[in-house]
Amino acid sequence: MIEGPHTCVMPTISQYHNKMDSKHVGKNILAMVEENEQLIIPTFITFVRQEFGYTITYRKAWLAKQWALEHAYGNWEESYNILHKYLQTIPALDESNQPIPNKVIFY
Repeated sequence: MIEGPHTCVMPTISQYHNKMDSKHVGKNILAMVEENEQLIIPTFITFVRQEFGYTITYRKAWLAKQWALEHAYGNWEESYNILHKYLQTIPALDESNQPIPNKVIFY
């Protein structure tokens, strides 16, 4: 055990942490986003500061939220492609009032 006064030249914690990327933050806020996707970005900045002692940038928090949203609900393309299962549709018709194969209109 080292005794005597602390001699570290950095009296505060650095705000940079090489493992604190947006994916890492996203994993840590995933449950929050799943519970309430309307949470605003400063909420995540405060959460990371309280949990880890680091202040992340707005951009990193925004990217983390996007990561969490994608992992909570799937990406935008996947979500759009399954949307028809949750909404009523009617067949799309051509100019002669004939159904267009594999085309529908949301009702």
